[in-house]
Amino acid sequence: MGGKRKRKNNTQQNAKSPKRARGQRTVHPKPTNQGKNPKEPEICHQAQSLFFQLPREIREMIYREIFIAPTTVHIAYVAGRKRTFRSFLCKLPEEQRIEKDPEKRNCPRYKIKHYNCSPRIKRNDRLQVASCPKPAEMQCTRALAFLRSCRKVYSEAIDMLYQENEFYIENPRTLLELPNYLPQSQLRLFRHLYLESPVYGDYSADDCLERWEEVVGALKRLDRLESLVVIIRPMFGLTWEREGLIKPLKNANLPVLDIASKTQVQMNPVGGLCPGLCPVHKRSSLVSNQG
Repeated sequence: MGGKRKRKNNTQQNAKSPKRARGQRTVHPKPTNQGKNPKEPEICHQAQSLFFQLPREIREMIYREIFIAPTTVHIAYVAGRKRTFRSFLCKLPEEQRIEKDPEKRNCPRYKIKHYNCSPRIKRNDRLQVASCPKPAEMQCTRALAFLRSCRKVYSEAIDMLYQENEFYIENPRTLLELPNYLPQSQLRLFRHLYLESPVYGDYSADDCLERWEEVVGALKRLDRLESLVVIIRPMFGLTWEREGLIKPLKNANLPVLDIASKTQVQMNPVGGLCPGLCPVHKRSSLVSNQG
């Protein structure tokens, strides 16, 4: 009996530990995961979130703190590999922004542009808006990440994002590209927009006005605007330059429109305030600003 039991144990041991050929590695089976795949995070129902258990009025207050910017928001088309558009907060003080007070359009202070409101990199011998944020910028508040966190946040806050903010488009091509990436339902959410025209004059490209007409055509897609300021940029401030830029705007029959002018080349005032200069700023402040 003992011998039979011994032979049985040897048989079981051989079955558990098969003889390995020379040079062959033993393959141990990996433990199987009886639960869910660890790579797939567990998705909780939105109703279980503590955030959505707050009253809607409280959530609205939180949304306003996150999605309504303290100043104008710049939108720039970058056509980068990782992103197509970028947004930045305006860095200019309000008193130096022509779009906020078109009556001062002849003041030399307005040679200051929104150029420095967005980070630039050199590409093809030109300084263009950087397509990717720097690590320091990534640490800043990222409101859009919260907007994409779940469908309910998006549905509750998307209208506020477009309707309650003021947007500034410096490069006209940005507006031309927006309808290619945003549906009409979102385009009609825009309420306040500032738009710059291309620089137009003797040295402009031959198709400058044709492309400007296309931009104005795209502008008509934003059909719920409550305020629209278009900053025209005649190269030398000549009458025919202004009229060339304004004509497509008038032909579009836009429901709301305010036009401000920013001349690319301006002369320094000679002796006191010249006619047409801003009467608010004295000569001393103009000279110090230009220096």
